[in-house]
Amino acid sequence: MIGHSGTVAPILPADPRIPGRVPDAPVRARYDKRRLSYATTFDSPVRRGAIRSLEWLTGKATLLRLIRRFEREGVPEGQAFWGRALGIMGIAVETPEAQIRRIPREGPVVLVANHPHGLVD
Repeated sequence: MIGHSGTVAPILPADPRIPGRVPDAPVRARYDKRRLSYATTFDSPVRRGAIRSLEWLTGKATLLRLIRRFEREGVPEGQAFWGRALGIMGIAVETPEAQIRRIPREGPVVLVANHPHGLVD
C-alpha cells in the first residue's frame, strides 16, 4: 500500500519458505489494473473502448489473476524476481545447449523471444 509520504509499504511479510523469496525484502503495492492497458495512449474514446475490449478478450483477466497470485505469494527482489514471475505464468525458458555454444564471447548479440501473453511486455 502507498503510505501518506508516498512510499510503498510492504503488504506481505517476508516468508523464507517461499522459494526465491528474499527474507525481509519489501513487497510492493498491488498492481492497479487500470494501468495495465494500452488504451490510455489514444485520444479517441472510441479507440480507447475498442482497445480495452480487445485487451479483455485476449487474456487481460487471466494476466491480472496471475499478477494477484504473484502478489499473494510474495514478490522476490533481484534476479529471483524473473524466475518467480515466469513460474507463476507457466512460462518455461528453453535454450538448447547447442544454441548457447553459438553465443559469441565478445561482440553484439541479437536475442529473439516469444511469450504467451501479449500484455507481459
